[in-house]
Amino acid sequence: YDLDAVEGIVFAKLNPSQKILMFDGKTRTFLGEIPASSRGVSAKSPIEDAVYYTYENSLFRFDLNTRKTTEIPARLFNRSAISLDFVRLNDPNFPGYTLFGLLGNDGRYFKYNLENGNFETGNLTLPSQPIEIYSLTKGNDGNILSSGFVSGNLAIYNPDNGTTRTFTGIRQVESATSLQGKTYFGTYPGAEIVAA
Repeated sequence: YDLDAVEGIVFAKLNPSQKILMFDGKTRTFLGEIPASSRGVSAKSPIEDAVYYTYENSLFRFDLNTRKTTEIPARLFNRSAISLDFVRLNDPNFPGYTLFGLLGNDGRYFKYNLENGNFETGNLTLPSQPIEIYSLTKGNDGNILSSGFVSGNLAIYNPDNGTTRTFTGIRQVESATSLQGKTYFGTYPGAEIVAA
């Protein structure tokens, strides 16, 4: 699903399983696996021979020399990192390098300082952006419902009066159908069914 190469080790994320396989990049020898839910691993840390990844509700550090993992207790809201990178922040609580990770596609993030271990989560406040329409459905009331790729959300267009209402917090709609006065949405990720 995702491939990362760091210091001669190839990390291959398998999906839907929650593991990353490791291979020697030169000999192609299988080195082992680590339980992981993140989309791959970070780049090599700028201050140590290590990469980072997430699994279940925690952040992990993988030592490239010893090939041992260390759990860094962190509340990740039962989410997985979809991207990880090292940044330098202008913040005295986060001196030097900080690992910054996005937790899904809705703006939730974490930051972990490599020097002092400070950890925070938050939500990015980003302006709305146009997204590609992923699904269109006729609702049971004659309205047109649309959902976007990959961030989801739902827009309902009323063709009779030309108005549009937008609903956030609904994941990407893969398909929808109307039944007995309700519209049902199958969403991704998570394979949830939402009724409206």
